[in-house]
Amino acid sequence: MDPLTTRTTSCPSPSPENDPLRAKGQTHMTVRRTLKDTHLGRPDTYNNINTHWWDLSQVYGADEAKHATLRAFVDGKMKVADDGLLPVGPDGLDIAGYNDNWWAGLSVLHNIWVKEHNLVCDMFKASYPDWNDTQLFDHARLVTTALNAKVHTVEWTPALLQDQILKVAMQTNWNGLAPKWLRFIPNIFSQHIAEVFYGIMGGKPDFAGVPFAHSEEFISIYRFHSLLRDNITIRNHVDNSETGKTYDIAQYTFRGAQDVVRGNKFSDVVYTFGTDNPGALILGNYPEAMTHLDKPGAPSILDMGAIDVLRDRERGVPRYNEFRRLFSLIPAKTMDDISDDKAAVAALRKIYGEDVESVDLLSGTLAESPRATGFAFSNTQFQVFILAASRRLMTDRFFTTDYTAAVYTQEGLDWIEKSDFRAVIGRTIPELNASAHSVDNAFKPWVVPS
Repeated sequence: MDPLTTRTTSCPSPSPENDPLRAKGQTHMTVRRTLKDTHLGRPDTYNNINTHWWDLSQVYGADEAKHATLRAFVDGKMKVADDGLLPVGPDGLDIAGYNDNWWAGLSVLHNIWVKEHNLVCDMFKASYPDWNDTQLFDHARLVTTALNAKVHTVEWTPALLQDQILKVAMQTNWNGLAPKWLRFIPNIFSQHIAEVFYGIMGGKPDFAGVPFAHSEEFISIYRFHSLLRDNITIRNHVDNSETGKTYDIAQYTFRGAQDVVRGNKFSDVVYTFGTDNPGALILGNYPEAMTHLDKPGAPSILDMGAIDVLRDRERGVPRYNEFRRLFSLIPAKTMDDISDDKAAVAALRKIYGEDVESVDLLSGTLAESPRATGFAFSNTQFQVFILAASRRLMTDRFFTTDYTAAVYTQEGLDWIEKSDFRAVIGRTIPELNASAHSVDNAFKPWVVPS
């Protein structure tokens, strides 16, 4: 059992008669309680078995012991199986830095980043032939991790929040507004002006007076299970034809991820993810299969929708209305103020009655509308998201004071500068290079062959 979640608690009341868990013969759901640290004079914090830093520890592991299980110890590279994909452990899951919540989409991303790491090793090996395995690994990890952060900042975020101002803002976070020649002029600006001109990367860290930590609120607004598709139908990357292979959530999660990733051409699987749209982050679109998830090792069948709400309550995250007040947003006076969708309002009333103050954060943010044009999630969620987008860069020395050629090498900085996720896909899966470059952002649905 996970040492960080050794105590258990049950849902406070039996499952409703129409709960999907009843069909599994289960009247109560048992989940492990998160262990917390109590601090004098400041709020409790909650432990995690993985790091909160933007360090790609889900790929590399969070400690040296985990690293040792993942490294090939040859030329700095990560282990891959004979077919070029991640090795599989005795539990049927890919051997990765963190694979507790495994599904085919995560397997795809982990495989891509491990392939990218190994290609960066090749680049460094050619540039620095005298480097040993550890030097190659450490520098490739730095570059790959920073590239992942760049991809998330300037590509994934603008794809989810498709607004030109937001796109410019995220590019500014990374690169700044000033032309490159201005970077040779000594920085005489205040920190906040310098961040706008030069970007956060390579600048001074800004801790805003407190040690860095991602807030519970950030975790809460990042509950994106509704993005999962009910079914994945694999298509051929050459002509977009269906291959006849379709997988539902029960089939593409946990051990089933191997059936998807290794039961098809890897290029076809990645192409399928590249051309498909995700689910919408709206009320009433939570994947039905996630409400009765049979997770290996769990003490019971899990209703992930209920757990998402339960975790917020367990950790003292404010309900929707109070959350908005604390972010200086106008609270809802009635259920009708939350959404202009009558069906969503009716669903809220069915659960919460007219008590608008009792609406949980997740329920309120999924229901919330209208939304800013092009935004995949609500304005309330955006308030937290945009704060964290800068904080997770400006509080990390590897993205500020140590983002230098002395640490990364100039070759490493150039690799990051010249790369986007389209380039990563084109390098790691060359047959998908044209498909990935059919759009200006690899996280937008790719253009399919005519």
